[in-house]
Amino acid sequence: AIGIAAILLGVAALTLDRRWLDRSWPWWAALLPLAAAAIRGLIQPVTKLGLAYWPSAFAAVLIGYSVSTLVLAASALLRRGGARLRLGSAGAGWFAAVGLANVTGVLLLYTALARGSVTLVSPLVATYPLATLVLTALLLRPARIDVRVALGVTLTVAGVAVLIASR
Repeated sequence: AIGIAAILLGVAALTLDRRWLDRSWPWWAALLPLAAAAIRGLIQPVTKLGLAYWPSAFAAVLIGYSVSTLVLAASALLRRGGARLRLGSAGAGWFAAVGLANVTGVLLLYTALARGSVTLVSPLVATYPLATLVLTALLLRPARIDVRVALGVTLTVAGVAVLIASR
């Protein structure tokens, strides 16, 4: 309960300021990361079940990215009146770099799930806000990392640490 409370307080601290990178967002948008977290929390045990049946992290990544590609292609085909995506060479390079980083992270996650328990792997993966904070400070100059943001990340990661320690 203490770990979950710390995580919720950390997330609350991160969402108190609704202006980030000079853009405002509505309060209901705070439900989006909570819904994503719920889906992500459900996906990892389901993935673990699939890996018990077919213990190949590579196959899990191939299946996951194939389904994602089909969903993305279907949504693009069904979308009407939308602007076409135009990527310059720099945008395409960043798209490829982010894609490679993402697939590497997912492959490592699935490898960890194939070898370890969900109750250990999932909280460890949830420490990603530390890397996000550091990369934001290094790569996004307009982003303001103040005491509130640092406190939010610290509380979130501390909550995860408490959950891991209580296993």
